[in-house]
Amino acid sequence: MDLCKSDCLAILEFIQSCLGAENSRGDLDLIFRRLQHLIPFNSAIIGSGGVRSGQIDSVLDLYSYGRNPWIEEYRRRQFERVDPIVLRALRDTKPFRWSEALAFHTCRAR
Repeated sequence: MDLCKSDCLAILEFIQSCLGAENSRGDLDLIFRRLQHLIPFNSAIIGSGGVRSGQIDSVLDLYSYGRNPWIEEYRRRQFERVDPIVLRALRDTKPFRWSEALAFHTCRAR
């Protein structure tokens, strides 16, 4: 895939906004808007937490952008502790497809 100059500039601006972001709702909103310009989406969630010995130790925050009425239920029921996407993201820093995370979780559950 070839990127044009404006695409490269948009990606660099996005990276710059990520690197300069603080843990504030305004900064996260700006990051989501810039990402949405690059890759259209309806909603997204950012989570941060701690892992100890391969297990989720704490979830510090789940931040949603867009309409996510189920986020409070997700938090209340602590789904992040069993969500295969979250578990994979905490285990691996490389990009992955959701289907890969789901397949790995399914194989381990058997």
